[in-house]
Amino acid sequence: MNNVFCSSDPAWFLELLRSASPSLEELRVWNPGEGHLLAVHGMPRLRRLDLQCTEGDLDEAPPVLPALPHRSGLQWLRVGGLPLATTRSLLLAHGPALEVLWLDMGAVPGGEWPEGCSDLAALLAPCAALARLVFRRHDHDRGACRDQLTVARAALPACTVQCQQCDRVAYEDF
Repeated sequence: MNNVFCSSDPAWFLELLRSASPSLEELRVWNPGEGHLLAVHGMPRLRRLDLQCTEGDLDEAPPVLPALPHRSGLQWLRVGGLPLATTRSLLLAHGPALEVLWLDMGAVPGGEWPEGCSDLAALLAPCAALARLVFRRHDHDRGACRDQLTVARAALPACTVQCQQCDRVAYEDF
């Protein structure tokens, strides 16, 4: 399912996500509310998820997603614009199964999320099975980017860690 714009009709899209939950394997969601996040979070067959928040609706009261009652099957995740607490809880729940993670964040040293992340190694710790991590940037300093990539590589030594801009990584679509 592609381009589910939750904020355009929240109740309708929540019902759509709930009804599709048992069978959905790929999903791209824009601007979810907490209910939408919870519906997506518990989808048992979901393998690929692109989760983007561009409106900041979750910033005031960032939802923290609960632990899953089952092992996650999510293998591929692209996430951007979620508050740090929500992103952290998403990675805690799904990180052990993830093979590919695209993370939208800047490389500002010590910067506030999402311009930077002062505890990047801790954020990535649940993702020990990752084979590939790609940082998506809007703009950044190459030196700060290299430093951040070094931290990520130390946290995930078996993982290929890249910056979409510096490494000219092609955008992966569904």
